[in-house]
Amino acid sequence: MKDYKLKIKTKEELMDFLANEIVNTAEAAEIIGCSVQNINQRVERGSLIPIRGAKKDKLFLKTDIVQARNNKRRRS
Repeated sequence: MKDYKLKIKTKEELMDFLANEIVNTAEAAEIIGCSVQNINQRVERGSLIPIRGAKKDKLFLKTDIVQARNNKRRRS
């Protein structure tokens, strides 16, 4: 997982970060190229860690999802 050192000073900067760096379960599945069920299985196995989890939807750092996608491509 990437270490973040953020210097967010305004609400606009925060909104920009959230819009560009946080993805939900469906977006994560689309980026990786798998199903939402597969994302949930990865969370259960501990190979993906959401930054916020709810029963129906979870939030992830986009960098973690891109890394998971790249790892999937290397294994293929």
